[in-house]
Amino acid sequence: MISIVRYDPSMAARWDDFVRQSSNGTLLHLRGYMDYHSDRFTDCSLIAFDSRGRIVGLLPANADGKTIRSHQGLTYGGWITGTRHFASDTMLEAWEKMAGWMRAAGFSELIYKPIPQIYHRYPADDDLYSLFRLGAQLESCQISSAIPVGEPWLGNQDARQKVRNAGRDGTEIRRSSDFPLFMEMLSQRLDEKYGAVPVHSLAEMELLAGRFPDNIRLIMAYDPSGEPLAGTIIYRMPTVVHTQYIATTEAGRRQGVFAAVTSHLLENECNGCRWLDFGTSCEQAGRILNASLNRQKYGLGGRPVAHPTLRLPL
Repeated sequence: MISIVRYDPSMAARWDDFVRQSSNGTLLHLRGYMDYHSDRFTDCSLIAFDSRGRIVGLLPANADGKTIRSHQGLTYGGWITGTRHFASDTMLEAWEKMAGWMRAAGFSELIYKPIPQIYHRYPADDDLYSLFRLGAQLESCQISSAIPVGEPWLGNQDARQKVRNAGRDGTEIRRSSDFPLFMEMLSQRLDEKYGAVPVHSLAEMELLAGRFPDNIRLIMAYDPSGEPLAGTIIYRMPTVVHTQYIATTEAGRRQGVFAAVTSHLLENECNGCRWLDFGTSCEQAGRILNASLNRQKYGLGGRPVAHPTLRLPL
């Protein structure tokens, strides 16, 4: 018998312990990450308990009027489930109890972003089966690009040549703590190309990197004189290294130096992981594909991973 309880901050330690031992939880689902922007979202995360009082599932979520979103401040939310005591019929029961809890609380719909398969330590797709059973509809879909670690690199001829050029030119690629420099590079590039700003401020990025130094790292590329050419902030997950942000200088773009950064990540930062994920290449919730950006990632060896969002009327 499953019961649903709304998350309370007093449960933070139990929540994090479960995420770390789960089939599909990641850095994004730890409370120290989720709560950095708690002032922007009304947390409405849910916890599923079994009849013995054990946590068997977590749903990171926030309330948005009469809508529950899983989670509006995260790339993906989705049910986080354990490696034991949670068969597919248990998931069906959890969904039914969760839908009942949400209706009783006055919510009319759930917007659900499942955790992509490449982030699973163990297969955990029974949430998608439950959504089908309950009549959920596809709301949107975005495409990310990922490279399998340990497989032959599918970077194209141009990318391979740029890697060789970087080695010949003496480009140095290494970890850095200079977040202010990188965020300035990133902000300038986003403003120039898209008229946009980073999702995270410098203060937020430094806060998160300080909380999770083993998971959040800055990798920079420099020319022989020490001038920055490119950089990326990576999030290291149990199965994935994700490039949260990528920025290049004009010189770095001319040289195509990010191909060498990609090679460096595969060789030095992805040990123990299965995938290097470049993130999505879509706009307007997936309705527009940024074909140029997608082709750049494809040239670096990235292949498509779907990020669907589903809507469930309650």
